[in-house]
Amino acid sequence: MLCPQCGSSVSQEASQCPNCHAVLNKTRRKVELSSAGLQRYTQKLKAISPADFRLFEQGELIGGRYKLGEMLGRGPFGQVYMAVDTEIDVPVAVKVFVQDFYKADSDLSTFEPALKRARKLNHTNLVRVNEHGQHKDYLWVAMQHLEGLSLHKLIKLRESKGEHFEDSEIERIVSQLIGALGALR
Repeated sequence: MLCPQCGSSVSQEASQCPNCHAVLNKTRRKVELSSAGLQRYTQKLKAISPADFRLFEQGELIGGRYKLGEMLGRGPFGQVYMAVDTEIDVPVAVKVFVQDFYKADSDLSTFEPALKRARKLNHTNLVRVNEHGQHKDYLWVAMQHLEGLSLHKLIKLRESKGEHFEDSEIERIVSQLIGALGALR
């Protein structure tokens, strides 16, 4: 079986992940994470090297309060950075959108109302949006930072090890997705 927190191989009898030290409670399948092991493992999985192009420098302040750290990822819509909210000293994720994402004025006119609606959402299975703005002609969003593997990475890890999800695991994942979708309506 794989640890649901970091994706490491764990024996069926284990009560704790040997890599991230997550406590595996088999009856309720709740995972408590130990961030040292989790951070070590997620660093191994990152596909972005420090040499990759960044829209903004490490240490740059966005929105007057978010100090950028390492780049966590990037895609066709922009880049995501680890950051610290300097006003309350908490880690956050900041997504900076590439300018191609909002070429037309109609894109900009729908962006702000959509983010205002997103800031009102509050659900266990949704990332909390804190703030948004514009910095050097780039739109950005600051949001709750979550540690751990994405479902996509967990699926890929399972595939690479020839493992499949058990019915109870699928049921738990689907119920979380349904809960999140229900909060979006």
